[in-house]
Amino acid sequence: MIRILHALLVLGFGLPGLSVHASDNWYHVELMVFAHERASDEQWRRNRLPAYPASHIHFSEHGTRLPDDADDALRDALSQGAWQPVSNLSMDDMRERMAESGHYRTLFHDSWRQPISAREQAVPVYIQGARMLDVAARSSTWTEAGFAELAEPADSFEPDLSASGLSESGLSEFDLVELAGASIEALASPAPLPELQGTLTLSESRFLHVEPNLWLALHDGDGEYYFASLTQSRRLRVGELHYIDNPRLGVLIKVSQ
Repeated sequence: MIRILHALLVLGFGLPGLSVHASDNWYHVELMVFAHERASDEQWRRNRLPAYPASHIHFSEHGTRLPDDADDALRDALSQGAWQPVSNLSMDDMRERMAESGHYRTLFHDSWRQPISAREQAVPVYIQGARMLDVAARSSTWTEAGFAELAEPADSFEPDLSASGLSESGLSEFDLVELAGASIEALASPAPLPELQGTLTLSESRFLHVEPNLWLALHDGDGEYYFASLTQSRRLRVGELHYIDNPRLGVLIKVSQ
């Protein structure tokens, strides 16, 4: 799989590097997330649910939402057009070639502009994509299968499990169940869950860094659902196309000015 994507990059889809001005911390971000369609022998823990920071920027073509604790700098950035979808997609040709190969399925492809700050001030951007899954049909399967251990939350916090708190938090019911240690059976009215969900954190010190924390819902031959995750950190060069993957998920990202 790496050979195929490397060949695509060599064919000219990577863009030349761009100069960076120290005083300019606004960048254009293009992100494509895809699933590997080939069968994989990779074994994934069946008792893990998606976990990512509760405080995040919810990116959506229907309207970006800031976290409740957003400061004035984030609100000013949003008013100036940060985290709004833009039509400048340079990976369209690559996406079509990958689809034609039959080995990849695009789950998310979009771009936006945003300021990038130091790691301590960086706010994750939440994304979701692909199909919406029927939570009601899955919940009984998950309860029967049992989840003795749950993934550790990315950040520790005490969630508000009230209806209003859930709506304002930006988290799915399953995030709150995991972080509160509750049972899936306790969900009164589960909502549809995206096939792909998670966050992307961009930060800048001497170099740019990206930290994807993405989760893909999968099901086995018996119809039982589980999650494959892609969570790691990578240094970026401005204007270059970068590739991150595991046996089920892949990310192509380009950050430029």
